[in-house]
Amino acid sequence: MLARTAWSTLDHAYYTAEDVPQILLDLVDADLRVRSKALSRLHHVVHHQNTLYTATAPAAV
Repeated sequence: MLARTAWSTLDHAYYTAEDVPQILLDLVDADLRVRSKALSRLHHVVHHQNTLYTATAPAAV
């Protein structure tokens, strides 16, 4: 799913969603700090202030 999604054509709260694949990969990092930061970042970019963006659904899959 990560590779098949055209993240640069999607948006989130701040920019295009080109950074979302790395954030998603960081969710499975061995380092708890990296995972925690990724979860916070993901929430802030794809669901900022309860807004849904074009990158929200693909990020959830």
